[in-house]
Amino acid sequence: MSILKACFGEERLSKVFWSYAVIGQGVFALAAAIFVAVVFGENHQLLLDLLVTSYSVWSGICVWACARNTDSKLWEYCARIVVLVFLGYLAALTYRDVAYYTAAPTTTGLIQTK
Repeated sequence: MSILKACFGEERLSKVFWSYAVIGQGVFALAAAIFVAVVFGENHQLLLDLLVTSYSVWSGICVWACARNTDSKLWEYCARIVVLVFLGYLAALTYRDVAYYTAAPTTTGLIQTK
């Protein structure tokens, strides 16, 4: 299976969906988490989100492009719905992490002594 063929929609949907979007996503996320933890330490969630989201967008583009290469229109529509739902979910997670890590620190809960 060629990465370029998948990007241009020339592969079968089943190959691209299962190898890139399902298995590849899990393997890439695990490898990225280990890489970020070893190289940068444990407080780099935004970097990990960027890496995983980038891979997810790429694999989503490949699945979308190859969705027509199936025997059933049902699988074409299902694959595209899965891509939209998953990318929406990742966008929400990334937004949550960006909002959390870029928020100004608060002094709520701190006891001030004189």
